[in-house]
Amino acid sequence: MPNSLDSHHIKLAIQLQTLTSGFNRHLTVAASQRVLDRAAVREGLISSLWQVWCRFFRSVILTSASGGVTRSGVAITSAYPGLSEPQLLFVAKQLSNNANVSSIRSIAGHHLEPTWGDINKALNISNGMGFSNSGQLSTALSFAASIPDLQICRNATSHFGLGSLSQLKASRVRYTHTKLLHPTDACVWIDPLTNGYLWDTWVDEINTVASHACS
Repeated sequence: MPNSLDSHHIKLAIQLQTLTSGFNRHLTVAASQRVLDRAAVREGLISSLWQVWCRFFRSVILTSASGGVTRSGVAITSAYPGLSEPQLLFVAKQLSNNANVSSIRSIAGHHLEPTWGDINKALNISNGMGFSNSGQLSTALSFAASIPDLQICRNATSHFGLGSLSQLKASRVRYTHTKLLHPTDACVWIDPLTNGYLWDTWVDEINTVASHACS
């Protein structure tokens, strides 16, 4: 794993650019597509964006825990030095759920890892790990105003049900042009702060959070 947090931001920026290029290509044909076809493309884009964000924060946590350095070259210390990756993943899972870390063992499988992109869980992990850059990570995560809506949209899309759909409908108050034939329509809602698509807000916000997290 790269030793510098900035390497993760560089990789993330490339992935965000690639996904946004795909989103923009989709917009050129979206109006002529059937609802099913349009939703399928958007579901793939939204899921990929969520996974890119989750993988980025996971990498930041593991690099910080294993003695990485910030963009400015400052070495990062942790309250859990010397642990293996499976052990760090176990600690992160416990912390994400506000659970006790009285004894440390290896996580039983990657399916048990925390939801890395969840902002509240991310804060619990970064603060609980006792990183020397925990304050910087907390500040970075404070810029995440719309990322929780990305999580809601992704959940409503991937786990279609009344509960997740109700959450998505409730989030419409923060945006305009909130047509909702399918949960994936949220990516083309309009952010009144930018007059742009919510997709672009998600991407810009992820990039902003990442830049501050790696500083």
